[in-house]
Amino acid sequence: MLPLSNSRTEFSTLYRAWWRVHGLPPSHPQAWVREAVPRTPMPDDMLMPDVVIKSIMRATRRADIAQRAYTNNKLLLDQDDPLTHPLSQRCDVTQTKNLVQAALSAFSEPVAEKIARILSLPSLIVQQEGPSGAWCYNATETRPLGQIYLSRDLTLNDPIYLGHEAGHMMANHFALEETREYWESMAPKNIAEIPAFVTQFMMYDYLCHRPDMALDCTRHFINDVCHMVYEHQIASSPCDVHFPELEAKEERSYQQSKASLHVHSSQMIIAAGLYYSNAIKEPGVFDAVFKSGAKTDILKILEAADITNATQLDDFCDVAVAKCLAPLLSVPPMRPQQDVICTPH
Repeated sequence: MLPLSNSRTEFSTLYRAWWRVHGLPPSHPQAWVREAVPRTPMPDDMLMPDVVIKSIMRATRRADIAQRAYTNNKLLLDQDDPLTHPLSQRCDVTQTKNLVQAALSAFSEPVAEKIARILSLPSLIVQQEGPSGAWCYNATETRPLGQIYLSRDLTLNDPIYLGHEAGHMMANHFALEETREYWESMAPKNIAEIPAFVTQFMMYDYLCHRPDMALDCTRHFINDVCHMVYEHQIASSPCDVHFPELEAKEERSYQQSKASLHVHSSQMIIAAGLYYSNAIKEPGVFDAVFKSGAKTDILKILEAADITNATQLDDFCDVAVAKCLAPLLSVPPMRPQQDVICTPH
């Protein structure tokens, strides 16, 4: 376990003090405006509300977070560091499915039943050649059960990425049961990754407690979660992406960075906050994330977790970012031989 406090107040007090000392903008309004400011030419359903993006950006730029992440960025680059070595644990097809079943079933009985049904579908997984990774199609009238495309490398990548895509499938299937309409079961792009990252964190939580898989689990967490936060939120200056008054130098890079910020890393940070605070176990939060389909939005999800104003959102994002950067925030850096896993708890 990492020596990270679960206290939102501790993070909030530390970082707000730093803002005051450095004369940066004061605390923002207590209530938010429930609408996203459109940023053309990207579709509106790819954009998260300004209040959420700005809160996440503030959290990733707090003095302690940014400085320690930069200092420990060698973990993402140093090929001599054991934590950056390639994954070594082997997983065949059966074991991959079994690990996903076990990890997600530990969450709740309804999830156990749903993932068992999804994984039992005979044509669910289409195996492909290519770099390790996965993607999926939601259920539609012409493809009523959906499908997952998995490029396997027979390492821990396979169950983790399958677990991620299973989150998409579960949300789609749960929402379809509620709405009965295919188009209503599809969540907007600016929240569609949240259930998938929740199930990815379920995978990490389960695998890091398996002695034979704990080290590779930590390696994957660093290479996937830490790297995404660092590259999208800290190193790439996303303030240039989000605020129109800062002119982008290259349009294609601008749009790609903008998409990464809204569609991937920010949703992953929200998912981490919901998962590691145990908010996702509250029925209202779970339903908002997994069962609401097109009828929900990011602010409804946060409000279900009792986050109803911008100050509470700042506290939430402070802790969520720290959880995502846990291995980079360990001081001194934790080594595998200490038998301590660098994923957050």
